[in-house]
Amino acid sequence: MLEYIQRQLDEISCLQAMYPEEDDVVVDNDEALQAAHQAVDACDNSIALAPLVFTIQVPLSLEGSETQKIALRVHLPKLYPRESAQVSINSNTLSRAACAQLSLELVGKAQTYAAAPNDPEDDGQECTFELIQHLQEVGGTLCGDIGISTVEGAAEAESSWQHAVIRIDHMNSHAAYMKTLRKWSEGYGLAGKLLYRMRARVESVYVILYGAPDAIGSFITRLRTEYVDIDSRGMKCKERQSTVMCQRNVTEHKAGEEPAKEIEGWEMVEYEDDAELQKYLQDLNLLHVGSGSTRYACKNKS
Repeated sequence: MLEYIQRQLDEISCLQAMYPEEDDVVVDNDEALQAAHQAVDACDNSIALAPLVFTIQVPLSLEGSETQKIALRVHLPKLYPRESAQVSINSNTLSRAACAQLSLELVGKAQTYAAAPNDPEDDGQECTFELIQHLQEVGGTLCGDIGISTVEGAAEAESSWQHAVIRIDHMNSHAAYMKTLRKWSEGYGLAGKLLYRMRARVESVYVILYGAPDAIGSFITRLRTEYVDIDSRGMKCKERQSTVMCQRNVTEHKAGEEPAKEIEGWEMVEYEDDAELQKYLQDLNLLHVGSGSTRYACKNKS
């Protein structure tokens, strides 16, 4: 693993040389960076290491205006570049719709540089510089040619956004499972809320997503196809007991019902009983979602 950590440190050093201003490349967790240097210098695999996370202020040169910057946040798993980097962006220049679109593109691009599945000889390729180049090219187009950062452009783009409500029956390894869902949500530029009930284990989980349809679709696909939990034997397993209760445009709602509310950020909420869950969903105008067998109902009585 130390070989991958060394490659990560080298990549960060190159980025700091390329962007020498003090706040251009900021490592979010200094303790993790120091531990990584210590482990590599001492060739010590026993040192506990956390993933390295850093933010790059990427300059965008726009015709007829001052240079703007977009914050590119990069999360490196311990086996990066063999494993894919997780990335997201934040900008005061672009609308949230544009940020979500760009984040989704960058996530897909980062995945192409990871090692090929089931190929032990493929160690992947560093990709941050390529992501920066893509961001500069596409970000400039969004700001300049399309004008998506205008109020009108943002409103039009966000009108096609969706809400999704996903019910997950239970989680055995809930801390890791929840962390994975948050990482996916942020990586795809989605806002989300996770509602859960704690009994002997976490159960009756509701994941509420808000963002671009493609991003929500990618999230749902990963939930169904990747290992996210452990079974009763402690073995990794995929999610077999989830239901997509709704996935609909923000403008869609049933007659006599208010549209679902806009969601920001990521939040996890523990609820005690069905009454508390119903109130929370009602506050978001998402209590009556789905139809037929997927329509929301209190299935677990306290």
